[in-house]
Amino acid sequence: GSLTEEEQLALEELHQYLLLGDGCWALSDLFLVFVSRILRDPQVSTEARVHLLRSLAFAALKDDVILLLHQDRRDHVIMGYLLDVEKIKPEEQQAVALFVSNNYFCNAFKL
Repeated sequence: GSLTEEEQLALEELHQYLLLGDGCWALSDLFLVFVSRILRDPQVSTEARVHLLRSLAFAALKDDVILLLHQDRRDHVIMGYLLDVEKIKPEEQQAVALFVSNNYFCNAFKL
């Protein structure tokens, strides 16, 4: 399906964060609403979810991704999805594993 105007804005924010070097501050509250829809809406393709999860895995390599994860504490969009890992397709499981491992190992070595 097509993206709403707000979702297109959230996608542009992700682009700014990942590729243009803007900090996590570039991700507004709308970003997690966008993530929630992509991860939970059954109308969204597996391919779209995998692309989003891989983008989040790339974000996990950035120093300030912790700010995004703190923002997720309110609605548990990302973490709630991760808890259902056994219910998702293998392609999504691989992308989730990449996100979790990037997040864990990058933060473990910063200590």
